[in-house]
Amino acid sequence: MEEIPSFAEAVARLQRFLRAQAHPDRIAWAFREDFYSVGVSRHRIRWPLPPENEAHAARLYAAGQSRGLVELGALFHVGDATVATVVAPEPEQIQGWSQGFKLTIRSPFAQARPIALGLPWFSHRLRPAYRHFQQLESFIPRRGRVAA
Repeated sequence: MEEIPSFAEAVARLQRFLRAQAHPDRIAWAFREDFYSVGVSRHRIRWPLPPENEAHAARLYAAGQSRGLVELGALFHVGDATVATVVAPEPEQIQGWSQGFKLTIRSPFAQARPIALGLPWFSHRLRPAYRHFQQLESFIPRRGRVAA
């Protein structure tokens, strides 16, 4: 089994992978509470994303690295940025997963609609589609689950 690279090397690999697929290689890290999807190609995201998301992503990556399984996934794009997340299953979720490091790009790789912070994003969080996504989406981690 190949050794899981450092977070910096993993991000560089993701950027190369994105460029090879003609997608933006500037990464914006997101967690479940930062966006919601309606269907496979309609996404709404708070924009800009919190700057501390990158540090949270690095910590989540380190946790997955220590368990031997971590994935960087490109979800969609906003302008010239690819919105990505780190998936690092908890030990009880690992069964059925292959071990190691994975890179993925969601298909279809769609444009997300950015929603301004403040009242516009607050109103989106009240929508049934947001609440439904938050309840049912278990693959994308929450920022609050990342150990400090």
